[in-house]
Amino acid sequence: MAPEVANGQPYNETCDTYSFALLLWEMLSLKKPYEGCTITSLREQIYNGAHDRPIIHDCWPVPIRLLLKRSWTHNVYDRSYMGANVEILRKECVRLRDGDESGLDHTRRQSTYLCQVGGTRWQVSY
Repeated sequence: MAPEVANGQPYNETCDTYSFALLLWEMLSLKKPYEGCTITSLREQIYNGAHDRPIIHDCWPVPIRLLLKRSWTHNVYDRSYMGANVEILRKECVRLRDGDESGLDHTRRQSTYLCQVGGTRWQVSY
């Protein structure tokens, strides 16, 4: 969670950007950020201390490295917004697909969930 949320301070939607950046880092590194830290060490080192962040590997594309740095900065007002991150990620997808943009533009969100009523399982899409 973002430092301002952990400290019970006012926050805005960029607290979600912070969380997203940590999740993205976890997916890229295949490691858990701050593994082995206690709540006390998180408060001292991450939220209120040196604001340590996980190591960003040099082999990751520059736009992704910048996205991470801008998304988990300690200062709420310096953090990027998710709209900007979506554009960066989209451009990286296109680059990795050799310029192919097909299927990246969605005009409608679709959610699918499973529910079970009695012994019957249903898949619902909307």
